[in-house]
Amino acid sequence: MMLVSLVLPADVPKVWAKIRKYVANVEGMSRGRATVTSIFTDLVQGRLMLWVVFDPNGQNKEAKFVAFACTSIKEYPSKRMLHVDFVGGDKVDEWLGIINETLSSFGAAQECVGLEAVGRRGWKHLAKKHGWNPRYTLFEKMFKVPEQLTNLH
Repeated sequence: MMLVSLVLPADVPKVWAKIRKYVANVEGMSRGRATVTSIFTDLVQGRLMLWVVFDPNGQNKEAKFVAFACTSIKEYPSKRMLHVDFVGGDKVDEWLGIINETLSSFGAAQECVGLEAVGRRGWKHLAKKHGWNPRYTLFEKMFKVPEQLTNLH
């Protein structure tokens, strides 16, 4: 049975090694929007909330971490939403339901009216099984950046 836990900012370094590989996958998918370092910094500084999914009965009675999510609360003029900024892990079918329930309960307790996320198209069929509906499509147009500007980053 999988469990989900919110990790306090001060405790992020204690679990980081166990989820870093999942965060690294998200970094690649973000196409430069986030890095492992920027996500870690946002978590320890409290700009993002870290959720971990784990099997408490892993090998040798040590919890096995299988996924993570980062969330933030977004304030809009007429509503408040719990935004899923990043999510990733192994065996998504085994934990997506429990993290969906946990985040829904947490969001409601924080006076949010719902959950929102931006994700790959591959999440569409998985999310729909848990009551999510696609509302928008993110469009992206990249500029050709002069070489001297790329060296600034």
